[in-house]
Amino acid sequence: MVLHLLDIQPDDEVIVPAYTYTATASVTQHEGCKLVLVDSQKDNVEMDYDKLADAITEKTKVIAPVDLGGIVADYDRVFEIVEAKKGLFKPNNALQAKIGRIVVSADCAHSFGANRKGKMAGEIADFSSFSFHAVKNFSGWRWGQMPYTYRGCPYYKNESTTQVMPQEMYEERLRAAKPEKFAWERQEADGVSLADLDEKRISGTVRLGVERGRMPATAEAESVESLLSKWNLMREGKVLNGAVALFGKNLSGYTQMSLRLARFRGTDKNEFVDSGRADGNFFDLLDAGMAFLFKHLSQSGKIVGFQKEEHLEIPAEALREALTNALCHRQLEKYNLTPSIAVYDDRVEIENPGRLPFDLTPETIKSAHASYPYNPLIAEVLFKSSFLESWGSGVGRMVDACRAQGVPEPEYEVAGGFVKMIFRKSFAASGQSRA
Repeated sequence: MVLHLLDIQPDDEVIVPAYTYTATASVTQHEGCKLVLVDSQKDNVEMDYDKLADAITEKTKVIAPVDLGGIVADYDRVFEIVEAKKGLFKPNNALQAKIGRIVVSADCAHSFGANRKGKMAGEIADFSSFSFHAVKNFSGWRWGQMPYTYRGCPYYKNESTTQVMPQEMYEERLRAAKPEKFAWERQEADGVSLADLDEKRISGTVRLGVERGRMPATAEAESVESLLSKWNLMREGKVLNGAVALFGKNLSGYTQMSLRLARFRGTDKNEFVDSGRADGNFFDLLDAGMAFLFKHLSQSGKIVGFQKEEHLEIPAEALREALTNALCHRQLEKYNLTPSIAVYDDRVEIENPGRLPFDLTPETIKSAHASYPYNPLIAEVLFKSSFLESWGSGVGRMVDACRAQGVPEPEYEVAGGFVKMIFRKSFAASGQSRA
């Protein structure tokens, strides 16, 4: 269709990667123009971009990069080449003249939902084509819809076959479709009453909210039941799980309300220097985690004017933000998984069970983005008490804090059902070591 729209002529050339499905190449024969194949890179499925540049002539009208196996082609490089070769371009008609250069027409059939450098497949090239086939990642189900069921059993499409949906996938899709019913924080806390909540933590939260202007002063005179109801943490007189996660005192039945703590010697997990576990609500775990970090990270100080300024080797505000996010946005429904802090000679790792929001990757999360709280009720209380912001700005603040202190920016990893934040110590870059 693209070649037809551009009115490609028999003498015109269309460049296609040699490693592709036959359909990408056969359309050139259908339109009667000349096919030019460019070989792949030596150790990569993508086309060799240097050879692409060499293949361009005055007759080249279209380059058709092919995304393969979810890997989006390097369109930045393709467009650089197209701009560099702009002087060779000879338009045959008004549309080609208006574009003013070789057209980049992407075959995105293998990259539906994929991205490269924060740009989604389908929004990068001049033209982008998708198609339907059993092995292509395209589903009629959309996030937020109820899972498909037949006779009480949920199913999903896996390539060319329909399969029974795994339990974890089914539960996640239920939570997305009806969070008011299935989200863990919104479920009633079995056997828990107001007496099992820490009133001092609740009043402290209100006090902070009033001081920061995020709660009215009248909130300090309200009853615990009234506050929890306004925060949607009580329903019909019943305490919900979100309230327990934030303010619970007796959490023996909540195995996920723990924080694993370890200091390792060296850069691996072979030798412990210190280890432990903290149990409690959000605020208990935040306090315990920060205390552990202050215990095992070095402090330095300098005199500024008449005052001494002290700093941890990794900014405390960045670590606190990371730990707050880990405790707030984790998947609390996974009762057998807990967050952790691991301190090594060269880095600190803060890990929590969960995943990044679907629109974000470890590469794009440092860019400006909206707020995607996994547990929105808990996050709202933490926002009101100034522990969190609601604008997705936490990552940016961590990056700024690290830059200001001259240490590397935090890194993200997602693997095995966990999200990990890595803070590297500045002395690691100089090759020093610490016992």
